[in-house]
Amino acid sequence: MRKTIMLICFVMFLTAVPAMAARIVDGYAGLKWGTNFHDVMKMYKKGEMAEFGGEMIYKQVKPNKIIARRLFGFKKGKLNSVNVTFTADYVKKVGLENVLAEHVKSYGQGKMDNAQAPHMLFYTWEGKNTRIRFIYAPKRPDMTALMYEQK
Repeated sequence: MRKTIMLICFVMFLTAVPAMAARIVDGYAGLKWGTNFHDVMKMYKKGEMAEFGGEMIYKQVKPNKIIARRLFGFKKGKLNSVNVTFTADYVKKVGLENVLAEHVKSYGQGKMDNAQAPHMLFYTWEGKNTRIRFIYAPKRPDMTALMYEQK
């Protein structure tokens, strides 16, 4: 009887784990922090290299119907940030609240902050080595973005 109760508790624990939010992965969509820019370019084609603030970036413009722009940031040739800006049409169609809710479902409850810029809202999730920020301006759907940063 005791073994049966323990087995039931163990099965309940295992079935509860998928219901919890995913842990924050170190990197972006299968790329780990520190990936060299050549590997990023192979995985995310149709982009161009540029320099921004003394650092190299790899930029994709409209890689799909949801993303208006995706910027990969590098430090000494190694991936350390990704900025994904959504298309205004996507944000208007789906709704800002639903776009945010999708990421809350993925990453769990974060922290809301608008102290950095009163016209912008920041929703932040923190992992061990990664910070994810959902950034939006309520009246500017074209400024809705996700920033993935190596800490």
